[in-house]
Amino acid sequence: MSARRPKVIGHGGAKGYAPKDTKASFQKALELGVDAVELDLHQTRDGTPVVYHDPYLDRTTQHRGLIGEKWIQELKNIDVGSWFSPKFHGERILTLEEAMDLILGRAELVIELKQARGRKDIRYEGLECRVCQAIRERDAYEEVIVTSFDHFALLEVRRLDPKVRVGMLFGANWLTLWDEVRELGPYAIFPHWVFTTRDLVEEAHERGVQVYVWVVNEENWMRKLFRWGVDGVVTDYPDRAGHVLDELREAKL
Repeated sequence: MSARRPKVIGHGGAKGYAPKDTKASFQKALELGVDAVELDLHQTRDGTPVVYHDPYLDRTTQHRGLIGEKWIQELKNIDVGSWFSPKFHGERILTLEEAMDLILGRAELVIELKQARGRKDIRYEGLECRVCQAIRERDAYEEVIVTSFDHFALLEVRRLDPKVRVGMLFGANWLTLWDEVRELGPYAIFPHWVFTTRDLVEEAHERGVQVYVWVVNEENWMRKLFRWGVDGVVTDYPDRAGHVLDELREAKL
């Protein structure tokens, strides 16, 4: 395990206990003592960055349609909690600013830009600029990492504000991974746990890049990854990761 305690990053807050990307989920994650909260970011028709996982409303609400085709006031009237459990009835979609006000100062923030190059339904003009502006206004450079599977979006973030830390998400064995690392100069890579190996972690660290693995929910995998020296895990169950870290620390005493 790394000499420095790895970070526990709550996936959408605490997705295992509350509806992902909601105020309730973020509050639960903070109660569980996460080091950072991960959230997903889309953009409304009027250019407001909003916290929601899917590009469409259909799966988790009684409404239909694309986030990008809705006005912010339309979205603010939508219940996004009842699908998970009746006790979360009335949860509303948060803006990025509302989420930052809730989380920053209590935990770090990992913002995933849900850009998808080649898909017109998930292309948000100006989203990178608005995120950089929000980070700059709060002087939150040391508290925020901006991630995306769309690495061109991350290049745009770096162009707009080189001080913003970026993290490359990937979910497969990429032949071009280290070429992209050289081109982008990320603060971290975020590999899927299935494609994470000890060699990957060691090479990333040799290049000065941190490694945060997603989405890790099984304690046996957490133990293995922590022993390999990952810098943190993204998990639906932050309490499990905290328990494993405490267990490993006590074993070394």
